[in-house]
Amino acid sequence: MNRIVWTADEHGVWVGVVGEMKLFTIIQSDSPHLPKFWLNSKIDFRIPNMRMGGDTFDVVKDTAERLVAAYVAALGAVFPDTEEQAGDETR
Repeated sequence: MNRIVWTADEHGVWVGVVGEMKLFTIIQSDSPHLPKFWLNSKIDFRIPNMRMGGDTFDVVKDTAERLVAAYVAALGAVFPDTEEQAGDETR
């Protein structure tokens, strides 16, 4: 499930929005010594051994999704598995 909406800005930086909060950016590196794509996060939370860089855009986007899910879980909340559950206020 994609919780993050990605759009490219005028500088070619991808901006990731969750709800109404701009929480992520993905930049592309030209350096041969760095991963091709790099994730920056405004969430001050990390999962042990999580790599914030990757060789493909999709790998870095998946990292951002895992980071959001882990952060929310650490707060004691969970994302609903389906859209039906999202409207269920008893959960």
